Amino acid sequence: MRPLTTPVSFSMPFDFSKMPMRFASIGSCFSEKIVELLHHAGIECASNPNGIVYNPSSIGKSVRHVVKNLPYEEDTFFHHNGLYHSLEHHGAFSEKELEAVKNAAEKIRLQFREFLKAPCPVALTFGTAVVFREKKTNRIVANCHKVPGTAFQRELMTVSDCVESISGAVKALSEFGNHPVILTVSPVRHHPGDPVLNSRSKAILIEACHETVEKFPEHCAYFPAYELLHDELRDYRFYAEDMVHPSAAAEEFILETFVKHCYGSKAEEILEQGWKNIKQSRHVPGGLR
Repeated sequence: MRPLTTPVSFSMPFDFSKMPMRFASIGSCFSEKIVELLHHAGIECASNPNGIVYNPSSIGKSVRHVVKNLPYEEDTFFHHNGLYHSLEHHGAFSEKELEAVKNAAEKIRLQFREFLKAPCPVALTFGTAVVFREKKTNRIVANCHKVPGTAFQRELMTVSDCVESISGAVKALSEFGNHPVILTVSPVRHHPGDPVLNSRSKAILIEACHETVEKFPEHCAYFPAYELLHDELRDYRFYAEDMVHPSAAAEEFILETFVKHCYGSKAEEILEQGWKNIKQSRHVPGGLR
């Protein structure tokens, strides 16, 4: 019988089972899925000091602020629609009081920095190469917070732009401590209304990740989350009802593949414990599997 899928063949140069059981991630919502599973398996985790972020520029800046111990500038924060926001943070940080936003941003930045003082792998998960540049400051922002689009210029980052941001993040993390970096591109369709733009964006991210790995092969590796969904699974039944996000079965497959390739002899124990605790936490009769 002919195989029903196209297996994605790859290997990982790191064995996280030989490191302290700690893990950090920065990036899109897919990075939080990795952390959720590992956390429920009893691994000490930290994720997204800026909340969910998607583009390489903003992820690179997040890393730089943590590693270089750089507080956020005053003009990062602004008032809109009754709340104070940060251009470098997710809306989860937004508050009615300016000091509350600033204090939360600083507190979590310092907590993440403290976490990175001990060895741990770090996953950087990129969702899109499409960015929004604030016209008055000429800087790329992590979140527009529903400010009118006329305040921003939408752009598509180039491969070289992405490589610069990603390489800077990998270099900073490797200099800060023992932090092998896993680069991955989120399998979520970030621009479902424009498949051509989505494909261009993902292609740019994938190429930039590979070029970064070629520059720093001893410090980072590429995990093919995007390829596992779109090539190995390659079927609409592996998408959620919105036809944008992976289904629960697809998420499980990708996450299990990640753990098996990165945690070696400890993989089965991590998966068994992680899925068991996730089922209990969600109170799903019969579990997810």
